[in-house]
Amino acid sequence: MTAIITYYNGRIYTCNETKRKGLYFGEADLESTPNPIQTIGAGPDGNLYISGFLSPPGMSRFDPATDQYTLLAGAGQIEGIGTFGDSLVLGRYPKADLLRYDTTQPWANGTNPGAPVSIGDEQDRPHSLVRVGDRMAVSTVPVSGRLGGAITLWDPASGDTEVHRNLVPDQGVVSLAERDGLIYAGTTINGGYGAEPTAAEAELFAFDPESGDVLYRRVPVPGAVSVNALTF
Repeated sequence: MTAIITYYNGRIYTCNETKRKGLYFGEADLESTPNPIQTIGAGPDGNLYISGFLSPPGMSRFDPATDQYTLLAGAGQIEGIGTFGDSLVLGRYPKADLLRYDTTQPWANGTNPGAPVSIGDEQDRPHSLVRVGDRMAVSTVPVSGRLGGAITLWDPASGDTEVHRNLVPDQGVVSLAERDGLIYAGTTINGGYGAEPTAAEAELFAFDPESGDVLYRRVPVPGAVSVNALTF
C-alpha cells in the first residue's frame, strides 16, 4: 500500500508502508502554471510588482516599457505593497513580515531585501502600506482564531515598530490613505481564519500617528463588511 500526498506548490510525496520507502517529486519535475494574483503595486522605479497567492517561488516585476517580466525569487506571499523613497516596501504573510527592497540595486533575497521585521502582537496579514513622515503605516489583520487588527508605524531605516491594536475594537484594518500627516483607515469585521466576527459593519476612521488617538469613526457604507480600498 502506497500513500501519496500532494502539496499546493506541486510537490508530491509517496510512502510505501510495506517497503518502508518513499519518493519525492519536486517542482522542477512539473510544468509550471501561473499563480492567482494576490497584490499589484507600482514601484518608485516605474515598474509594476505583482505577487501571487500561495507563491513560494517569488513575485514578479513587470517593466511596462519593455513588456518584460522578471521573477524575484523568495519574496513569498506579499499582501501589501508601498514605496519609501527609492525603496519598495512589502508586507508578507504569514507573521506580518515587513521587507524593504532598494530598487536601485539588484534583487538579492536575504540581502536586498534583508531580514524581515515581524510586527508580532498576533498580527498576520499586512494589507496596506502608506508613508507618513519618516515612517510607514501598515494595516493588518490578525492570526487565525483572533479578532483585532492594527495600524503599525514602521521605520524602514531602523526597523523600529510601534503597534496600535484594536483602534476599532475587534475589527481588522485593511486599507489606508494619508493626508496632512493623518492616517485614514478602512476596516473589516473579519479577523483571522476561524474567528467569529462580533461587529456588524465595517468602519472608516481617522488616526493621528503622533498622539496615537482615533479622531473619529463612522460607517461609510451601511451593511458593508469591509472597506477594501481608500484614495483621495
